[in-house]
Amino acid sequence: MGRGFLRNLSRKNSPDRKIFFVFGTDTGVGKTKVCEILLTGFKEIGIKAIPFKPIETGGSRKDKNSDACRLSRASSCLLPEEVSPFFFKKPIAPLLASEMEGKKIKREEIVLAIKKIFERGEVLLVEGAGGLLSPISYDFDWLDIVKDLRGNIIIVIGNKLGAINHALLTENLIIHRKIKPAGWILNNLSKKKDLAQRTNLLLLKKFMRSPFIGEVPYFKKFPDKNFCREIAEKLIPFF
Repeated sequence: MGRGFLRNLSRKNSPDRKIFFVFGTDTGVGKTKVCEILLTGFKEIGIKAIPFKPIETGGSRKDKNSDACRLSRASSCLLPEEVSPFFFKKPIAPLLASEMEGKKIKREEIVLAIKKIFERGEVLLVEGAGGLLSPISYDFDWLDIVKDLRGNIIIVIGNKLGAINHALLTENLIIHRKIKPAGWILNNLSKKKDLAQRTNLLLLKKFMRSPFIGEVPYFKKFPDKNFCREIAEKLIPFF
């Protein structure tokens, strides 16, 4: 697929610009890692992708290993506070973390923030906080936000025992809420694989209804640009 064709897809005024929401089947399954890969991959094919993690909990936004800092470095055009505007110190569900700081997460504020940041790019990658149903409010959830913005969902599955159950529950909920998943990515969390980790991909391909985007090997260092490009190109049909 030629770069010229891909650039034509990504013109700033194109009606086909896309928002992809990146959700995990659990916390710690590699959502940020996948976003970093996609940011690099889209850059390689001539599309300006912007990362956004509206809500982050735990630690400090200034920590170089925070999700906000990692996505800021990967984008090379956003500051950590721009990547993650709603930051709470306690490493717990966003609903409680915000309440403990005397704040309330409002649906309209998140939607407005996403729309505003989207003006700076051609593809927006919105990373969720925790799993899909990690509570952010008593009044709405992540899927309400996705529907408000007509986004597609990328499901990140951590390759471990229990992954199949978590993946199918996540996908079934998305489909039940009448949202179209863009597909799923299996992320390897360790170099050595036990029996479950060696067989998960086979069964996921049989039971998942959404497209298989790719498998991310375990990397000590960041993967090469060709790999990132291959993963990003799997999302071109959604443009």
